[in-house]
Amino acid sequence: MKRFLTSLFTMLLPISSPAQTNSWQSDPAESKIGIHVISNFGDDPVVSYPTISNDAIQSVLRSVDWINGFHQVVVVTSPGISMEVGGSLDPEHGLSAMYRDRYDRVDAVIINPPETIEEMENILIAFNRQDGTWRKEYAFDFKRY
Repeated sequence: MKRFLTSLFTMLLPISSPAQTNSWQSDPAESKIGIHVISNFGDDPVVSYPTISNDAIQSVLRSVDWINGFHQVVVVTSPGISMEVGGSLDPEHGLSAMYRDRYDRVDAVIINPPETIEEMENILIAFNRQDGTWRKEYAFDFKRY
């Protein structure tokens, strides 16, 4: 399951080749500070919220259908720096989390994926603190590209 989610995240948000390393700058879900919701495997329009707060994170995560849908919620704290949680509560898909730092060219996928909406909230709230505690609270597999 973890391998499937990692492949899916990579497919939906592919790691760029060196020639495309700045292409993320034209993608609001990576370049605009805020909370971005990508639904239906990226087929639906991205919905963005400019304000990041604990309440906003909880509200956005609870506003989508995690049972019947497949969603990605991306918190961008600085252009190119983001944490994404997503997937589905449908056991066929499962949930995951992914950190991305475009400047240091680092992607990281959570080792023990979340199993509930509350766990996804906690991951995003910890990331939003911007003090690095999320790295101590959650284990991620870091890859440089």
